[in-house]
Amino acid sequence: MTDNQIVMLMERCYKKEESVVITQFNSDNTKTEITLDDILGVINRLQADKEALIAGQETLQKALAEKNAEIERLQKLLDDKCDRCIAKERDGAIKEFAERLKKKLPRFGVSLYSEQTVFNDIDNLVKEMVGDAE
Repeated sequence: MTDNQIVMLMERCYKKEESVVITQFNSDNTKTEITLDDILGVINRLQADKEALIAGQETLQKALAEKNAEIERLQKLLDDKCDRCIAKERDGAIKEFAERLKKKLPRFGVSLYSEQTVFNDIDNLVKEMVGDAE
């Protein structure tokens, strides 16, 4: 029999007002009687506990899903900030390299006209790589 079948049978007995008493004799020659009310009370408490646990589990699962969504949102935000930070550092390194290169060019014996052309080429490459109008 399933738990539900047992409960239904006991409830039918209870409704018919059939008296069900289980008697147990203890080792000290005393007896303990358990009535149908006692048994149904235990069953009802256990069912209520089960329902409370199920409701608690659903609440925890919902809270977990919300926390996971928040973690995912924060991870995306962190990834975006990291990407922007890396891009900013890369762009700064490119610009610094170009400026240092332009300072070193006169040492290589480049003519003034060629030097200006090379500087413009360097500036155009930096703009192309970094993507800003500096």
